[in-house]
Amino acid sequence: MRGKYENKFQKVGDRDGEEQMWSIWTEPKFGIGQRCVFVQTDHGNVLWDCMTNLDEETVNFIKQKEGLKAIVISHPHYYTTHLEWAQVFDCPVYLASNDKEWISREDQRGCRRFIEGTSQQIIPGVTAIKVGGHFPGSLVLLWNKKLLIADSFVTTPVCPLARASARQVVLTMIAVGFVSC
Repeated sequence: MRGKYENKFQKVGDRDGEEQMWSIWTEPKFGIGQRCVFVQTDHGNVLWDCMTNLDEETVNFIKQKEGLKAIVISHPHYYTTHLEWAQVFDCPVYLASNDKEWISREDQRGCRRFIEGTSQQIIPGVTAIKVGGHFPGSLVLLWNKKLLIADSFVTTPVCPLARASARQVVLTMIAVGFVSC
């Protein structure tokens, strides 16, 4: 990356658990404008999705909040620097096994964990659910009655999922017992 880039941090909200969630993004916008969500839980912190820029300020911000127990990535658009993040924070990265073909680098440290089934508990109270959609293994993350969806359901405001994909997403969510928040 050339130029001056820095990550920004903002609390997602101020009630109902949103005060434990931080949105992190890079300015100026880089690539497709990835962002991630830092989730603080009683059982450790989880990073939902990943972004390219990993600067010292971001490392310090996360380490001051007790670091990371895990990183969960919704789909391959966020794979870029996941191994660097995992190394810096000494934590596993969860990816859907269905999307292995999009991996472009070897994991020499053994950081990757592949989600094989429909859902997997990452830490107590945090569950990754494989819904498909945007990619065959697209994941969503359920925590504290909040569903973090990335772009698993809708890739852009004008390009919704095909009917068969949308149906599969709904059936998967019903199968894991999610009705609504």
